[in-house]
Amino acid sequence: MPEVDRSTFTVHDFESGKQVPAPDFIADTMSYFSEFQNEQQRAGEIAHVATALVASYFAYIEHVSVLLAAYSSAASEDGFAVSELLRESWAVKFDVAFADVSIGSAKSDLSLMASRFRNPLLHGGAGRAADGMYVEVLPDVVALATEDGSPTDQFMLWKPSLTAEEIDWILSRIARIDAALESHPYWVAVSAGAPSNFSRDRVRKALSAQRSGNAGQLARAMAEALDD
Repeated sequence: MPEVDRSTFTVHDFESGKQVPAPDFIADTMSYFSEFQNEQQRAGEIAHVATALVASYFAYIEHVSVLLAAYSSAASEDGFAVSELLRESWAVKFDVAFADVSIGSAKSDLSLMASRFRNPLLHGGAGRAADGMYVEVLPDVVALATEDGSPTDQFMLWKPSLTAEEIDWILSRIARIDAALESHPYWVAVSAGAPSNFSRDRVRKALSAQRSGNAGQLARAMAEALDD
């Protein structure tokens, strides 16, 4: 963090009518609050980036889930339609994509991330002080920060939407979920950009290769075909 320039702190001298350097004790106090505000601003910026990460990650999960659904037994069932799958929630898409693959705690990690962060931060509600209607006036003490839509004249500190600990939790869960995605037998093909073919014959061929233990070989061939 850049050091605060104490030379910019001045007070009004009533005898001369000019701004003069602030006494040390005043400069110390102003420096402290300036540094604190800088820290709060930095924490807020990091929280905003983390919130954008949560939003984009769930969009990413929906995207890859649809692509991986082409290698799911659900796609071979009567009545399955990609157009219908696209209308479903991320959770349904994820269930279809991993209907035949063990993914450990990935689904529960995503559900917890959605309930704790994605839903309240991106859809509002849940009474979170971080949603912007409240500020932290003292540690763990929050109060309404607006009067008729305008900030009050009280000295209040905006509370970041995500704490450093929460951001660490999110990043650790994303790493764990990514590992689960990469365990899918056809992840090599999907991550390389191979098109997902939902024709019944192609779906059945992919499922047959998975049952026989040859899914990895087929996925690599699909990925390598993109370079030809």
